[in-house]
Parts: sequence; structure tokens; C-alpha cells
Amino acid sequence: MFRRIIDGIFSPSEVASYRNDRKLVTFGVFMIFALLLMVPSLIAVFITKPFDYNQKVAIRNAFFNSTEIPYVINSGKLEFVGTTEKPQYYVNVDDLGMTVVFTTQEDIIVEKEMLDTIIIFRSDSVYLYNSLESFKLLNYYEYNNCTNLDFRLARNDDRLFWDQAFSVVYEVIDNFKELFTSITIGFIVVQSIVMVLIVTTILTLFNRLGSNNIYKFGTHWKLMLYYMGPFILGYIFAVLFNIALLEYVGLIVTLIYSFKINQIHFKKGE
Repeated sequence: MFRRIIDGIFSPSEVASYRNDRKLVTFGVFMIFALLLMVPSLIAVFITKPFDYNQKVAIRNAFFNSTEIPYVINSGKLEFVGTTEKPQYYVNVDDLGMTVVFTTQEDIIVEKEMLDTIIIFRSDSVYLYNSLESFKLLNYYEYNNCTNLDFRLARNDDRLFWDQAFSVVYEVIDNFKELFTSITIGFIVVQSIVMVLIVTTILTLFNRLGSNNIYKFGTHWKLMLYYMGPFILGYIFAVLFNIALLEYVGLIVTLIYSFKINQIHFKKGE
């Protein structure tokens, strides 16, 4: 399998000799490429802090520049402490693509200004909604730091308030860390497998437009897979070093190599 990957990178003219490979060998190469694609994302999962300084600043600035949020959490309940309660109050945290909603109503009104991820502070719990999932993050009574949490202080940029609020966030992150990590890794695995599958299929279809199609589609797809090495390496280095150009360079090299297959002819029986 590794011989095929090396030849696909350094000796493209040799790839055609692997046209009769067993499906198990091809599957092995496919999985190696998928695993390599996972590397940058998996590194990011394990070294990136789930809630860093920049995210905290983004949240504080959003609340500081919003209208007052007249709610306090007392005795495990979200209580309105203003004069006339509106159906809901919300703050857009643009830098995080997140909207924070406060309401004591049963339902929220999704307004067009709201962002993709919505955090909802309801009467006794906090929920997360987005296009993929929705679930309860916490019940107020389960967290001591939710006691007497006065959201009116958020607009004043009160340090004690934010220390208290962010301590709750860290507790929630710790409670969901394993679940979040598992879901993220699962997504990375699926994404990498699908990416190899789609790019190889597109490469095969594109390549067949400019060839005599001397191979069946399955055989042609197999050979195009073996040419994926430059693209895979380009993608990995592009992500690791934040140089998007490397991904395109890798793809171009893979395309150039793939046309080698159209220049190779075999005698009958070979």
C-alpha cells in the first residue's frame, strides 16, 4: 500500500501497473489517505482551548454594546426585573456566529437578524440550538455560580459578573467535554472519508473526459485514488501552516500526474 502511495507522489508513470490490485489493497490506500486528512483537524481538537480569551472578549463586547438585559437568576429561575417584559431579549455575538436569547416564554421567535447558533436562557434551563442539533446545556439549580447572576451588570462590563458567568461556562464545558470531543472526532472521520471519495470521483470523471477510457470506471477510479498523494500532502500542509495555496498546488500536481494514465498503453493480455 505504501509503495503505491510513494509511486503516486514520485513515480506517476508506475501507477498504471497497479490496475489489477485487489479491492482490499485499494481500500487500505483509501483509509490511509482518509487518516492523513484527519491529522490537522485532530491536532486542532486536542490543542485548541474550547473557550479562550478572544471568545470571552467577543462575548463581553457584544453585551456591552447591546441594550440592557433585565433578568436575574434567583433560586434556580430566570426572573424578569424590568418594568414591561418583552417576549424576548437577544444579543448577537457576531465574532462567534452566535445569538444569546433571554425569555421566560415557552417559545422563541427566530428573527432574521439572529445568527446560526442560538443559546437560549429559559425560565429554568439553558438550551443550545443550531441547524444540526438542539439540547439542554444546563439547569440553573445544578450550578452554584448561577445564583444571583444579574445580567443587567453585563452591559456595565462588571468584572465580578463576568468572572461568575464564565466560571459557569467552564463548568459546562467540562461536563460536555467528552461528548463534544467524541462528536467532533466522529465528524472529522466522516468528513475525511467523504472528501477522499468525492475528490477521487470528480478526478476520475474529469480524467475520463480526456482519455480513450481503456479502463472500466472502477479500475480508473482506483488508479486516480493512487494519484491523490500530492493533493493530500498539499491539503495537510495548507491547514497546518495556514497557506491555502499549498492545497491548490497539490491538486494541480495530482491533476497533471493523473493525465499520465492516458499516455500509457498495454498490449493485449497485459
